[in-house]
Amino acid sequence: MRTNDLILDDEHHLWHWPFFSLAESLRSVQAGERLARYVVVNLGFVHFQFHPSGLIINLRPELVLARTIASAICFLSDLPSRRTVLACLETNWEHRVCRGRAEAVAGLNGVLQRCEAKTRTPSFLSRAIDTERMSGQNPFAQIVRFWSNHQTSLDQERIDKVLRGPLQGRYLVVAPAPERGTLIMQHWGDRLGSYDPTWARRARGIPLHEQPDYRYGSAAATAYKAALHSRQPVCEQVDAIVSKTRGANLRLRYMRLILPFEESDGGTRLLSTSLLDPTIDLRKALQVG
Repeated sequence: MRTNDLILDDEHHLWHWPFFSLAESLRSVQAGERLARYVVVNLGFVHFQFHPSGLIINLRPELVLARTIASAICFLSDLPSRRTVLACLETNWEHRVCRGRAEAVAGLNGVLQRCEAKTRTPSFLSRAIDTERMSGQNPFAQIVRFWSNHQTSLDQERIDKVLRGPLQGRYLVVAPAPERGTLIMQHWGDRLGSYDPTWARRARGIPLHEQPDYRYGSAAATAYKAALHSRQPVCEQVDAIVSKTRGANLRLRYMRLILPFEESDGGTRLLSTSLLDPTIDLRKALQVG
């Protein structure tokens, strides 16, 4: 029995043999070796098998996410150097014997580069909308007018008052960390369906860019920083491919408004709201020619 075996999932979490907790999380009746094989082949997880003679790392390059490979490299880098076998499921299982940690990291880096090559088409596209020229029929127009007269003291009562109808529950509140280099999520609206509700309930206090899809979080943070620095509303159309948990992808097309509010202590908080719009297609231009 390999009591030291570990599984790395797509949320950077390590699960320990015989993986009963992982089975419960996935509502699976399997555990042990059968569950390990299933999550590698079907969910893109990484399985570390520890043996007296060395380490075997099992993965499926076609399915594994770049961020999962990056986490695997970090984990491997903290382990003692040992003989390592990279077992990759391509058409069949292919095994590469590595004499030590450095060679194994190099092998995983090669897998990472292939993963990133598949996503060279931008996963996050956006187009700015001038709020000063916004039509009165635009659902954000009334909110911008409210903001122009009430730019201070953002609280839940005010959020509920401003974001009514289809926007109610579709909001995010973030604030800069003391060093101002990082934006921290303070409230995640219950109708933002980007990720699993379980993760959304844990989002408070997490940096904005550290979402399950790191690339999406980092790209989305750019507009928030623009609103923070300009002290002006930022409105944009967004067409994004989001990697959700368990390896699934979701295309999100929406219009987003970000408003800066000054607090009594001199700090700033940003209120973001969005409205889904399946007619937005920013990828069409990329396909021309």
